[in-house]
Amino acid sequence: MKRLLFLFSFLVLFASFTPPKNDYGILLRSGEKVLYAFTLKSGKTAVVATQEDNNYIVYRFGSKDNVEMQYPADVDETSWQAFHFDGYHRGGANNDPVEEYSLSFKNGNATYKIFYSDYKAEHDKQTAIFVGINGKTIKLQGIPHSIKGSLGNLMYMEDLIHNYYWDDDDQ
Repeated sequence: MKRLLFLFSFLVLFASFTPPKNDYGILLRSGEKVLYAFTLKSGKTAVVATQEDNNYIVYRFGSKDNVEMQYPADVDETSWQAFHFDGYHRGGANNDPVEEYSLSFKNGNATYKIFYSDYKAEHDKQTAIFVGINGKTIKLQGIPHSIKGSLGNLMYMEDLIHNYYWDDDDQ
């Protein structure tokens, strides 16, 4: 009996350390997978998703119960051309490892830039959304430990998206 109680206690303790699964609610539709997502300090969530076969890419912002913004409004194979990817990676024995990626688009008179950086030597990981409108830029700060996925995966999708990627390791 003591062994059974010990085993049960161990299983309960182990289950409590399992990270919770992210619930994106209506920000992630059936047949889509998260490319990059994070929670902002405001409590809102940003999700960049692709259709499982990469037929389209879409950005949604809001809460799991309310989509406040979707870009583009209609998603199909042309949605890839609505975005611009920039990336930079530096590594190697003589360099401090760095990663910086951004996904940007223009919606009406506003520009949006979803940004990720990781200065590994300084343990400084950041994510944010920069919104530019009427010559002003607003930074919506993300919570780094809430990040799921990677914008860096877009560097391998240059046949789908306008892609500017630079890797110091190539030189």
